[in-house]
Amino acid sequence: MKYVILSPYGIRTGGPEACYQLSDSLIRQGFEAEVWLVSAGDVDAFRDALKKKIRFAGNSLQIPERLNNVDEYQNYQAKPFKSYAPGDDVMFIMPEVYMWMMPLLLGCKVMVWWLSVDNAFRAMADINLNMLRTPLVKHAVQSDYARAFTASLGLKSTFLTDYTVISPQPTPALQDRPLKVSVNAGKKVIFDLNVLSALLKELNPAIEIVKIAGLSRDEVYDAFSTSRVFIDLGNFPGKDRMAREALLLGANIIVGNAGAGHYEVDYPLPELYRPPIFDLGAVARLTAQMVQDPLTHAAQFKSARQIFGNEKETFDKEVIHTFSG
Repeated sequence: MKYVILSPYGIRTGGPEACYQLSDSLIRQGFEAEVWLVSAGDVDAFRDALKKKIRFAGNSLQIPERLNNVDEYQNYQAKPFKSYAPGDDVMFIMPEVYMWMMPLLLGCKVMVWWLSVDNAFRAMADINLNMLRTPLVKHAVQSDYARAFTASLGLKSTFLTDYTVISPQPTPALQDRPLKVSVNAGKKVIFDLNVLSALLKELNPAIEIVKIAGLSRDEVYDAFSTSRVFIDLGNFPGKDRMAREALLLGANIIVGNAGAGHYEVDYPLPELYRPPIFDLGAVARLTAQMVQDPLTHAAQFKSARQIFGNEKETFDKEVIHTFSG
């Protein structure tokens, strides 16, 4: 069987990188895999095909050869998907954002890969959910949050996570770092950063706050490797990478108790470090303590660092378990 992994063309985020990691793992372990880089033109064509009630299962499909154009993915093995013909033994692996395509794939083998829960709702609204329950459709989940959600829909799933890649670089010892706190300030972070910053400055005026938004990957890694604490109070639609990256680069972390952040399987941290996202006073007090006494808190992250450091090996085992059955 050939596995065709759908991924947005030219997008650099955690989801597409996970798609390349899956391609790489499948090929390294002897499976036949190709990546379908889905363009805006593809989306328009398939929206039109939906209106005409066309199905892949009874039609041939030709895709212009598209090669990876994201530098960070160059080290992953990937072959471009170019064609499909009726009768080909293919399983299409689609991130949940492409579930709106399900009517096109009736009669085909499909695996929905739930890389995100929150990003699935719009796609789910466009289909009959029973399409997700047909015998030809399988489900894999990147997070325990996604496992719980798919279980609520009556769907059986298998874990297919991803792994964190860190460029080798020297990282100062935690106690030697400046009193720096890096904070996820992306568009989907739902708290008031100005309030949190003011609370931190009241507790310790010497704290330097670095906003992680709009930075290159190298700049983000530099911030993590020189911070004592990283705070992420986002909505965690899946097991997001930044907190894992920060931990592997030596920072202690605070993960908001929302989405995947609520699940200890996804972020194996003591509950203290997964506080309610709206209790900014508690977050600020905890952060100030962690900045002041970093080594005491670092001992609480030893297990999580080991788990995150072994993610690639774990992922390869999940791939074998998922696709060898």
